[in-house]
Amino acid sequence: DSAGAVDGLNLYVYVGNNPLKYRDPTGHVKTKIEQENAEEGAVGGINNIAAIKLDAGEYAKAEESVLSLDLKMERIKAIQQEILHLEVFKKLGELPSATRLYYDNLPYRDVDNKINVLRADIRNRIADIEKKHGVSSNRATMRFTASDEFKDMLFKQYKVGNCGEFTDMMMSELNKNYPEMIVEKVSIDRPNHAFNVLNRDQSTSIFNPEKWNDDSLVVDPWKRTVYTKQEFLLVNSPENFYGLNDRIRGKTEIEVQHNESLMSFLLFKGIKLKAEESAL
Repeated sequence: DSAGAVDGLNLYVYVGNNPLKYRDPTGHVKTKIEQENAEEGAVGGINNIAAIKLDAGEYAKAEESVLSLDLKMERIKAIQQEILHLEVFKKLGELPSATRLYYDNLPYRDVDNKINVLRADIRNRIADIEKKHGVSSNRATMRFTASDEFKDMLFKQYKVGNCGEFTDMMMSELNKNYPEMIVEKVSIDRPNHAFNVLNRDQSTSIFNPEKWNDDSLVVDPWKRTVYTKQEFLLVNSPENFYGLNDRIRGKTEIEVQHNESLMSFLLFKGIKLKAEESAL
């Protein structure tokens, strides 16, 4: 219903018993008074448009959410740089790796033989821990790879390693430096590669990186690289030694370190969970 008219043009209309004023200088364009006020007093149009569309409470929540994400991303990018400069991370990147040499078309046989001896030694030490302490193989592995003895094996005794040893080492280092964040070791059968994931929301699927929280990191000491989620999405293919997706084939093993004393071990075939174990 019109409240009045000039030359046939409505000055006001009522919507829900509330008058809305229209500015219609040509008779063709209609603009709500709220929009008019926003146009006349706005600085930074996007925020003002959002303020028009959202009530005060919704706008405050949206603004807080954006700010929270910005702070999270700022922090995770700082952590990315911290990890790249960790002494252990840099030392792992300097160790001779048979697979790295192989893909670089360099002689790798001698290093490969040393790694086989290293792994036999590691298996013996893990078996000793199982027998001595009566714990599972997974728990014994967790305990040994977090030890100074394991670190000395890699850096002082054998001075070699591949992605498996490197990610085992980084599990304990990342947990020590970022105890509030969940650390994972992901071992993919096809391609044959292992790497770490830091701070992934466990409600998301490991096989769907697009759905991971933005403030997660992929830590790959074998490639001497730390990726943000968005960076990882650009390289997530078998050609780059990854390929996490819902079409993945073969086995995928995941070790999840929730804190210093609790770990979970998951075995997938394709994307189907085949086995799960927790170790305290």
